[in-house]
Amino acid sequence: MHHLLLLIMVAVGVAFFFLLPWPLNLILYAPLFIAAAIAYGKALRAQGLPTQTGESVMVGATARVMKEGDGALEVMYEGEIWRAVSAAPVATGDEVVIQRVDGLTLHVAPLPPTRTPTPSDAPS
Repeated sequence: MHHLLLLIMVAVGVAFFFLLPWPLNLILYAPLFIAAAIAYGKALRAQGLPTQTGESVMVGATARVMKEGDGALEVMYEGEIWRAVSAAPVATGDEVVIQRVDGLTLHVAPLPPTRTPTPSDAPS
């Protein structure tokens, strides 16, 4: 897509270059060239960004159990409902951690309980 954007900007610039007088070319073509260079640079930088979707991002993330029954679960992850399985028992409303993705099925485990600090835990 970014190649098409650059091609359009260059084509318009070349049309200006051959149809208009030289001083006007400089005034019109320079900003167009700068805009094309900025757009192309941003597109190239975006290609180097880390993946934000897919299995690699899902593993280790949390989801909420929406429905349970007979070993089959439905969990909500990022607003989407997924089929899931868990070796440990979980209840509707529990938070689970995604351990792996197998096709369209998530393998999940209950989140370890978080311990709330008590006044006796405070350093003396």
